[in-house]
Amino acid sequence: AGTSIRHLASGNSPFGDKSAVPHHRRTRADAGREAVVSSITVQRSNYQTTGEFNCQGMNSISVATSGSATISVFGSPKILAAPPQYGTEGKTTMLQFNVTGLPAPFVEWLYPKSAKLEGRVSKDSDGYLKITSLEPSDAGLYQVTVRNRFGADHAIIV
Repeated sequence: AGTSIRHLASGNSPFGDKSAVPHHRRTRADAGREAVVSSITVQRSNYQTTGEFNCQGMNSISVATSGSATISVFGSPKILAAPPQYGTEGKTTMLQFNVTGLPAPFVEWLYPKSAKLEGRVSKDSDGYLKITSLEPSDAGLYQVTVRNRFGADHAIIV
């Protein structure tokens, strides 16, 4: 009976652009039966090439799904957006940015020398900088640096 192999992707896997190429080879299994060994190669990966992959074998008698694998794409962090931030004197503000990168990057901040932030600044779980009781001297350029084991990026937030 003819056998075909199909790779099924779920999640965000953009395989419509032929970035994943299946490979098949025939071999002999137990008792002289033929078996097909199948693999898949992802040629161009990015952060959207994530998800679970299943292999499904079919012949004229049955369909069988065997094995699954999860792909995670690791890479250096990249700050995608760091828009200007505004605040009101005496209020609290958050300096925010959007970043990609896996593993999740470590975040560092550099403040303007004029800012006297002692006791009024903290970093939340996303790395955003929270400044309480804003003062006019807090205005200026703030630099955010993100880094992981694959690289680093930085941006200036006004």
